[in-house]
Amino acid sequence: MRTRFGWRILWAILGVTPWVAGWPAARCETTISSVRVFTEPAGAQFTVDGQAYTSQAVFLWPAGSKHFLVAPRLQNTLILNTQYVLTGWETNLGVPVSVEPITADPGLTYVKVVFRLEYALLLRYFSCPPNSLDCAPHSPGSVAVNGILYSQDADLYFPAGSQVSVQAYPNSGYVFAGWSIPGVSAGNAFLASFVINQPLRVTPMFQNARPVAITIDTSPPGLEVLLDRTPATTPANVEWGWNSEHTLGTAGVQRDAQNRLWIFDSWSDGGTVNHTFRVTPGASPVTVTARFAPGATASFLTQPPGLPLQVDGRINWPSYNFSWAADSMHSVEAPAAQTDGRGHKYRFQSWSNGASAAQQVRMPNPPQDFRLTANYNPVAQVILESEPTGVALRVDGEDCATPCVVERPPGTTVSVSAPLTVPSSGGRLAFLNWSDGGPASRTLTAADDPQSFTARYRWQYPLTLSAVPPEAAGLLTVPASPDSYYDSPARVQVTVQPRAGYRFRSWTGDLSGTGASAWIEMGAPHSVQALLDAVPYVPDSAVQNAAGRGPLSAVAPGSVVSVFGLNLAEQLAVGPASPLAQSLADVTVNLGDRLVPLFFVSPNQINLQLPADVEPGPQTLRIQAAGKPAVQAAFTAARNAPGIFCRQSGGLDMAVAEHEDGSAIIPASPARRDELVTVYGTGLGPYDHPAPDGFALPVDVPFPLLDPVEIVLSDVTVTPELAAGAAGRVGVQVVRFRLTPEVPAGGNVRVVLRVNGVESNPAVLPVE
Repeated sequence: MRTRFGWRILWAILGVTPWVAGWPAARCETTISSVRVFTEPAGAQFTVDGQAYTSQAVFLWPAGSKHFLVAPRLQNTLILNTQYVLTGWETNLGVPVSVEPITADPGLTYVKVVFRLEYALLLRYFSCPPNSLDCAPHSPGSVAVNGILYSQDADLYFPAGSQVSVQAYPNSGYVFAGWSIPGVSAGNAFLASFVINQPLRVTPMFQNARPVAITIDTSPPGLEVLLDRTPATTPANVEWGWNSEHTLGTAGVQRDAQNRLWIFDSWSDGGTVNHTFRVTPGASPVTVTARFAPGATASFLTQPPGLPLQVDGRINWPSYNFSWAADSMHSVEAPAAQTDGRGHKYRFQSWSNGASAAQQVRMPNPPQDFRLTANYNPVAQVILESEPTGVALRVDGEDCATPCVVERPPGTTVSVSAPLTVPSSGGRLAFLNWSDGGPASRTLTAADDPQSFTARYRWQYPLTLSAVPPEAAGLLTVPASPDSYYDSPARVQVTVQPRAGYRFRSWTGDLSGTGASAWIEMGAPHSVQALLDAVPYVPDSAVQNAAGRGPLSAVAPGSVVSVFGLNLAEQLAVGPASPLAQSLADVTVNLGDRLVPLFFVSPNQINLQLPADVEPGPQTLRIQAAGKPAVQAAFTAARNAPGIFCRQSGGLDMAVAEHEDGSAIIPASPARRDELVTVYGTGLGPYDHPAPDGFALPVDVPFPLLDPVEIVLSDVTVTPELAAGAAGRVGVQVVRFRLTPEVPAGGNVRVVLRVNGVESNPAVLPVE
């Protein structure tokens, strides 16, 4: 069990003095840092304050304490022929570390000791004799390792992953037979290269030279060959060991001392121009000869210069000057069309020897140099593009989708037309301009240098507007568009203009809200609908005499009145003949605070009886349909506002009239001379005693008019025998008169009723 004294010893060792109840606080608490020291790569050794560690260790250091960190510059690893080389120290604070003491800091968390891993290259082929001051004379050869020459065994170290090259140089009397490098395929070449990622043992194999002469020659002699990649002039004698392999080669084209041209033909051992030669055991001299044939030069040119040609199936020759053997056959072809480095295009015209574009060429024998020229004509190019691409232009009357390359002889004119609009992706492209500012349709002239023109387009999208129902409103856009297409992304203001009888409710489609005006951005096709509700509406002069409108724009009290408008009722509803209803199809009409009797209501017309006690002068009717806003109709009341009821016949307003027997007077049954004719009307004025509003007049009680009535038949004025209310009718009045001889006969007679100088609407009365 630890005592308080034991803990105090531990804290004293750590340099920490905590506060404990009952103990005086002698000083502030000391900060302890946890510091990790490790190597990279792991496995190396280091010392901290004289104590050795491997790979890593963690230390608790009081802030401000001093510590020594040391690592050997070079140390072996547990793997044979592998070593670590110290390259430096790193900390998380970036503070350099050396054998000088490092001061513990609260922010210091790690110290990294960085080593480089190196592997041994064990060069093993010759041990220098004891007491020898110079090994080279005794060694079979030398080896260059990364350019440093060694004449005996050596232990060399290289960083892991290094590229190492070794090259063998046999001494006189020895030949090089190849490399022995376990795990590495080095072959028999003098030079070998490899990456070292483990310890390697490298052994060059030197052998005693073949005891017989080997001669490398040419035909003709005196030309140059390559012996193991080393140039030599023939004949050349070499010492190569039995079964050793060597590289023989020669330049394919050479000139002798007399400047004659020679072309390689074959080696006497059957090898290719550069091949491997193996020395077979034996004592007989060996001669290997490179055979050459006489040759000449062939040069191919183009006019203009610098254009490529295809020679012997290849087009990317560094030059078109060739050295070929006499009597050999070769193919040469001039491409039909090609472009030079400046972008100028040309078409093949002819070869200087008159042959076709593709021809076979035989080298002269005896050898003789020659040249051929391919002649080309220039082709002017007009490059037509569009933004965006793919627009079909009209070029000389034919379609050409961009990018479109037009080829013509220089100086030729080209007719080009860009479409003003192009349908595309729910919208259209609208022509903006050509890159040089030219018009949509233009004429261009082909020039020597390629010309490029770009037709620029902008996106336009349609804005589809409609009102629901269609007749309910007009729609206005700002800015306006002749065909409802707008530039993208133009902002368009849409305003609804409700027509009479409709009220705007809201937008739908690609717009929302209830404001009469709204903005929409035309970055895509859009469809907008304005939703409207039908509401009652009456225009000016909506209140008229139900029989027909006369010269006076007024209606008489007690008369039958028509109110014309829109959406006055949901449907046609006809009330009882007597008494008249005060509400039909949930529609009421008020004059002041009282309900007006109704004959019928319909969406566009209401017929009613105007109360008989209405005072002359300006008046207002208030029409109320259930669920709809009320609408008011202003009118003028007058004592007399006569009107004749009419029926349409043959495009004429025929007066509603009866024969004396009560049958209707119509064109097929005209009025007769001296007959008592009855004409029906309304608004002729008050009766001599009051009549109840909305009730049919009784049959047995007459209701004569107070004001005298005149009947005007053409130019003849007739005094009626009766002018009174129509029995059994509401608001209807009758005028009976005798058809006197003065009235014109044999046709339609114009009839007008006149009361106190106020005339009715004209009507037609058929008279026989």
